[in-house]
Amino acid sequence: MLSGKSAFVHHVGLCNRVIRFSILLILFLIQITSCTRGPVPRSLLFDNDWLFIKGTIEGAEKPNYDDSAWRRLDLPHDWSIEDLPILNSPIDSTAVGGVNTGFFVGGTGWYRKHFNIPSAQKGKRLYLQFDGIYMNADVWLNGDHIGNHPYGYTSFYFDITSSILFGRENVLAVEVKNEGKNSRWYSGSGIYRHVWLIQTDPVHIAIWGVAVTTPTISKTGSQVRAMIKIKNQTAATNEITLISTVFDPNGRKK
Repeated sequence: MLSGKSAFVHHVGLCNRVIRFSILLILFLIQITSCTRGPVPRSLLFDNDWLFIKGTIEGAEKPNYDDSAWRRLDLPHDWSIEDLPILNSPIDSTAVGGVNTGFFVGGTGWYRKHFNIPSAQKGKRLYLQFDGIYMNADVWLNGDHIGNHPYGYTSFYFDITSSILFGRENVLAVEVKNEGKNSRWYSGSGIYRHVWLIQTDPVHIAIWGVAVTTPTISKTGSQVRAMIKIKNQTAATNEITLISTVFDPNGRKK
């Protein structure tokens, strides 16, 4: 039985041969079901058809802002490596970061994306995951400020369910600020890694909620330990079944 917000489930299994940890991570399949639902759908790559402009823009977080003149692009994107007007080079001797940033230009940039979520998806939980933005990113959805992530080298996500307009156009806006001397090497600027739209049922495996270790490995046997965080975003207590399947390097179930 699962009640409240989340719970951890521990699984320990014995294998009759050594399993390489890297292969285990690739082949470890975890599926969560309830008594009435099938496998939970998860991640959709969200890289295509973004709009971009460089500069400090007033009101660009508002859904009705006119972005028709913005440049259309696909992610990942790094504006610091792009040639600057007139200079025909990404390097500017007057760059604020100077030698500390290799004379590459940072500054402020805006990204916007228009998208639709079908009405049939109402009742699902929706998350937006950014694998990397450099840096100091503020995110808005339909005018709601979803959150801020200041650090440029870590992934992060937000629960966007309460701000989604099902069956209508949604407008996502991201302001990125790479200002001053903030790196000892080339950092780039912008949404430089993938973005994912994650959809789950209200009861689901939490994002980044799976941890796998191999406490013992020997020639005669191995132990695999899995810790799985289950999230219950309903007001009810739910009975769930957690199925963990381990495959060996030859694709055989153990």
